[in-house]
Amino acid sequence: MWHHIDVYPAFDVWGYSVTTDRHRPGFTALENVTPYGFRSSVREWLWEGQCMPSVRLSIATDNLYIKDKDYEIVDVNRRTRETRFIRQKADNNGRLHLELDGDWHEVGITTVNASPVLTMAGFAIQNTDWAIAGEGVSFKIDLLNKGTALAKNVIATLRSSNPGVTISRNQIALGQVAPGEILSPETPLLFHVEDSTREIVQFELDLKDEANREWEVPFEVRLFPNVPELRNVQIADGRRFRVQVGGNQTEERFLGIGNGDGIVNPGESFLVLPKDQGEFHLTCLYTGDPYVNPAGLNLRYSDYWGKYDHVGGSAKYSMPTVAANCPPGHELVFFAEYWLPNAPEHTIRRSLVRARVQGKDQTAPQARWAQVSPGNLLEAQLIEGASVKIAKAILTRIDKPAFRVEIELNDEGKDGDRAAGDRIFSGTLPYPPDGTYHVHIEAVDESGNQGSSTFELHNN
Repeated sequence: MWHHIDVYPAFDVWGYSVTTDRHRPGFTALENVTPYGFRSSVREWLWEGQCMPSVRLSIATDNLYIKDKDYEIVDVNRRTRETRFIRQKADNNGRLHLELDGDWHEVGITTVNASPVLTMAGFAIQNTDWAIAGEGVSFKIDLLNKGTALAKNVIATLRSSNPGVTISRNQIALGQVAPGEILSPETPLLFHVEDSTREIVQFELDLKDEANREWEVPFEVRLFPNVPELRNVQIADGRRFRVQVGGNQTEERFLGIGNGDGIVNPGESFLVLPKDQGEFHLTCLYTGDPYVNPAGLNLRYSDYWGKYDHVGGSAKYSMPTVAANCPPGHELVFFAEYWLPNAPEHTIRRSLVRARVQGKDQTAPQARWAQVSPGNLLEAQLIEGASVKIAKAILTRIDKPAFRVEIELNDEGKDGDRAAGDRIFSGTLPYPPDGTYHVHIEAVDESGNQGSSTFELHNN
């Protein structure tokens, strides 16, 4: 079993050939690769970055298979839960060829003789917002059968070779799992890590069915320290602040998307700004709250510090989006981290941040970026806490304002849009001539909030 992550759109690794049509920054990840399948995704950043399902991903396996022999391929999309069953002959070199997209896919490969292939499709921490080092942790697993036969009387056993890890409940019975099914048992697994400074713990999940077929799934759980609560922070929800950037500089910026009243409302995108050493600081935030970052949207930015410390690192900061249906009074809890300049070893502050949601959704959709992709496809990513009902783009040429094109945009996987529900809205342009354009994006959400954004694009 092996894993690989690559920043290049196309690469070869361990006999596998991977190509994509990605033209935006991102990472292609292959995980848990064996002759019986793998996990794949293309993400904006690692590990919680939004998947990029609009990217086309082609994978040719190593020559692990018998040429001209039929194989069954099961492809499960973890985001949409759609399952494809494909039969394919290995080519003359014993390779299989798969056409996927940049979403999170679990792929199983078996011979035509029906056989299960079990894996862990995910896990969820219970009774707390995240796993805390030095305290007991309870989590539930999602089990996936990406094979072609029923797995019966499955037993899952958890183990870890890391020192200082105590597993108080290491085994659960899972019953049976059908092909393509994701099973979420109610019984949690329990562990405790003695070291309160540990940041990651590694596990192996051993799966076994009644026919004594076995599968091993390695995975990691991120641990967070037990930190004090940070009070009197400012909420930037569409207002200006002077913040520390670049290590030792300050700059006034317009931050967040919302009504600018400093209160978190449903549908807003905001930044948390603590004041330390006399300056406001940008924070990187983590939460498992289901009302944060709907549809997988997870906005993270980089603040480059290389001119200050001459090392080349960058501090990361987040702008979470609150779901429009978040009930008033709901409390959001974040693990927050920010840097204080102290070159070359900067001081890292970590704390707990709480924010109570108030009011109702009055925030309009806003475009994060727009671009013209190959095939004259105009794409725009919209930041929105609910669904977008209407979206359109107006394209005007800067040196010839009389040239004007208006097109409808959709996120339904049709009329040029590559993937439904990924917040990237698309429409096909009628072959605009080379030049520089203003692109005006207008959108209306399900609450009737209407917004617009304008970008300058070069078409060469």
